[in-house]
Amino acid sequence: MFWDGVAEDVIADLLTAAALGSVTVATAYWRFSGHFDRLHQLLHPVLPTSQVVVAAGAGFDTTDPHLNDPSPFRPPITSAERDRLVDFYQRLSLTTTWNGRVVRLDRLEPALEVSVVEFWDLVATNLTAYFSSTSVLSLPASLSAMYEWVRLRPLINKVVAAARPTRRHLPSPATLLANSHLANVAGVTVMLRDPRNRCLVTQHQRNRMTARGAWFPTAIGTVEHADLDAHDPFRHAAIRVLDHHAHLTPTQLTFHAVILPYRNLQPYFCFSGTVDREFEELVPDLRRSAHGRPNSAVPPSTAQYKLVDIADPAEIVGFCRTPQQSQTAAYLLWQASSDVVGEPALLRAWRHRFLHAMDPRRVRAR
Repeated sequence: MFWDGVAEDVIADLLTAAALGSVTVATAYWRFSGHFDRLHQLLHPVLPTSQVVVAAGAGFDTTDPHLNDPSPFRPPITSAERDRLVDFYQRLSLTTTWNGRVVRLDRLEPALEVSVVEFWDLVATNLTAYFSSTSVLSLPASLSAMYEWVRLRPLINKVVAAARPTRRHLPSPATLLANSHLANVAGVTVMLRDPRNRCLVTQHQRNRMTARGAWFPTAIGTVEHADLDAHDPFRHAAIRVLDHHAHLTPTQLTFHAVILPYRNLQPYFCFSGTVDREFEELVPDLRRSAHGRPNSAVPPSTAQYKLVDIADPAEIVGFCRTPQQSQTAAYLLWQASSDVVGEPALLRAWRHRFLHAMDPRRVRAR
């Protein structure tokens, strides 16, 4: 009887350990696989117009920003701790992240103020406090990431405590930019349109630190320190990343707004432009890229290109509700399509898509 009782206790302990292990494995995979973001987007698709717009183009001057030296940025962790975090994210995404001097957005209004920080400061603050990486897809990698995440948890909590005052709600743009513990590195994004009212979007490679495999506008990048030498650093940066990522030169470029995508809360200066010829002429390998064939002409960060007809509301709505779309691409496509077909037509297509289940204008961003 004694040994029967011992055996029962051992079996019960083993079953309990197996149950706890299963829960841990499921939590790790769910946390680091990116499935939660995909499910959330499918269940609660947010209108691109509901993105937080920090500043509209009208009356907002992007030329000659005031440069603060030294920067008001106050890192919540040491340089050594920052490097440990960056190393973890690099191993998580199986990639190497460039670290250079980039532009921090200190203030938007009443005057545009910037300073200079390092790109790794963004990784260790904004991308840590508002973690949304979808880099890990395999179960073994998820378990490894979970183990490393637990080891680095005290360091991550230190960043979150300083950079994210509340865990349940996203900060307002003014609160975010006023937080001296966030790097708030300025990004630029450009959406180009050809004479046939088609926009060129690009899918990034899967070996990225955040939003791997996501669809972005024609070009997206970071404002670098060297861009400050130009009269309009943000427009200069937009033209630079456009040439680097798509090898295109716009005939016209218009500034729209500064937005904060809720997935990483990095401020982006959004531009739209036009080209004078069809994309098939300007991007000779567009068709080969779209079919996923090897293409040495496609930049290393780009997996493939795609053309989206902004005169077709159903196509715009279909793209905007896709989990793989980025907020910047959805925002710029929605604005471009609104200029062509009008926002009422887009709203009708949105309601039709969801069978009148909800009024899309009442969808609230996280």
